Amino acid sequence: MEAVHPDDLPAVRGRVAAALRGDGPELYVSEHRHNETPDGSWRWILVHGRFRRDGQGRPLVMFGLGMDITATKRAEQEVHRLNRELQGRVDELQTLLDILPVGVWQADKDCERIVGNAVAYEMLGMERGGNASLTATQDRLGGVKCVAGGRELDPDELPMQRAARTGTAVKNFEHDVVFGDGRV
Repeated sequence: MEAVHPDDLPAVRGRVAAALRGDGPELYVSEHRHNETPDGSWRWILVHGRFRRDGQGRPLVMFGLGMDITATKRAEQEVHRLNRELQGRVDELQTLLDILPVGVWQADKDCERIVGNAVAYEMLGMERGGNASLTATQDRLGGVKCVAGGRELDPDELPMQRAARTGTAVKNFEHDVVFGDGRV
């Protein structure tokens, strides 16, 4: 036990004691830091073990396998770090979108879901969080059409859909949003 990291030692001792008593699962499993390396560094190991017992159920010997999972643990820690960093960036972006005095729309790659900031929803008279897509297969915005040059635009002409399809920005494109009651 002297090679077990001090922070992990109470839990490891508890698991070993429970396994010795025969409490819990038959297979002993422990994931902890261990220091039996030539360079003295702490390594994460995963231990699976099983006790062979005598006729009265007392443990005679433990057979097991220890596997170095340090690389896996480091990768997990990096994923957690990256997720925290990404969430921070998402929060910053959301704050910017919330304070911008202009409408901003965001769409998935197929424009099945188009969402906006508070000003964008206010411009369309929509409830915040609703789907503003005119081409979604489900949850489509109804009673609204886009008109340019005196005619209703086909779905593949809509600016968000065109940008998503081509991967390029749509610039200098003006159109009107006409509501079901005739408001523009």
